[in-house]
Amino acid sequence: MVGLVTGVARMAVHFSYATPYCGGTEPDLRPPVLTQVHYLMFALILAAVVLIVTVAVSLVTKPRRPQQASTVELWLVWLCMATSFK
Repeated sequence: MVGLVTGVARMAVHFSYATPYCGGTEPDLRPPVLTQVHYLMFALILAAVVLIVTVAVSLVTKPRRPQQASTVELWLVWLCMATSFK
């Protein structure tokens, strides 16, 4: 959700400011995040932010119990099904 909100906020800022004409005399009033940060660099920064938030949330939350984690991976589902038929 952090990545989505940040990306939508940048998109809203991008659409709200008009791009000046190339070679025109009018000043560029857009914020530096639009004029000085390339969109691919912004994507890398955004990926790093999402990674940091994901790791932080994973470290803060308590782990699942084995009963809750039994259907997370396919091999665990197969294992549970195989042991239930015995």
